[in-house]
Amino acid sequence: MTHHNKKTIMMFLGITILVILGVVFFYKNNLKENNVDVNASALSQEEKTQNNMEGRDKNTNIDTRKQTVPVQNQANANSAENVKTLSPYEKQLKALETAPLTKADIEEPLYQGSKEQFKVFKIKVTPDGYVPNAIIVEKGDSVQLNVLTDKDTDIESADFKLFSPISAGKITNLGFLLSQEGTFAFYCRNLCLGKDRIYGHIVVRPRS
Repeated sequence: MTHHNKKTIMMFLGITILVILGVVFFYKNNLKENNVDVNASALSQEEKTQNNMEGRDKNTNIDTRKQTVPVQNQANANSAENVKTLSPYEKQLKALETAPLTKADIEEPLYQGSKEQFKVFKIKVTPDGYVPNAIIVEKGDSVQLNVLTDKDTDIESADFKLFSPISAGKITNLGFLLSQEGTFAFYCRNLCLGKDRIYGHIVVRPRS
């Protein structure tokens, strides 16, 4: 083999080695880039999934608040409505449920040995109302109202099927045998002393 041939072979081997190294280096770089793309894609997909879950949680919270707030508002509205339904007149009637029995001016057994009582009450008619405006007794009592006024007026009770004029300066006696429990109203009908109609009540409770 001549010196020229040896030199040619050495150059060929050198070029072959360089080509092989270039190919190896090219494949290594492509593999790294593919791994980076895959990791980046996986990370991006994971972030999207997490964001979607957070978005659903936020939406769920908002929806829950939207559902609960009207319920709370409705409860407050109902509570306010219940308070408003009690007028002064209704509050007065409710207070009579727990008020003590009215002390009579005269009180005695209806007949000898009976628990039922005959009771007499004086009632004064004024422009502002009856004094007292409520008589509280027990079932079975017999009640007499001695009604006095300074001006002519009248008194009516649909519950007792009663109507009577009340003359000024005179005592008008009205009697009731109270055989039923309940709250019974009396009031002026035509000749009211004030601008508004006035009311009184007889409350009959179960006998204790």
